[in-house]
Amino acid sequence: MFVIWLAGPIEPNVAARLTGMSRAAVSNLAKPLVEAGVLEKTPVSHDARSVQLSLTEAGEKEIVEAFAAQNERELAWVDVLSDAEQQILVMLLNKLITNRSQFDVRGRN
Repeated sequence: MFVIWLAGPIEPNVAARLTGMSRAAVSNLAKPLVEAGVLEKTPVSHDARSVQLSLTEAGEKEIVEAFAAQNERELAWVDVLSDAEQQILVMLLNKLITNRSQFDVRGRN
């Protein structure tokens, strides 16, 4: 849902590429979200076999609330660190991101 919220309505193959998931995994994940009323599938005009995934109004509300709650948790976690510790954390996270090619990490490109 987060990727669809950021990217807007997209086809499942694009969602798979952006998340590093397989097309089948996106399809399996989408089914219960459609049933829950937070995601909708709309046929696309250029390919009768494909659909476009988009958030419903309920889905948009849910992702905004979840994102806000996650931001609050992250602020609480970081709040226990001093300014110097926060800078060290940022440096360490940047190092991990920069050197991720050394690890078996799925890309999102």
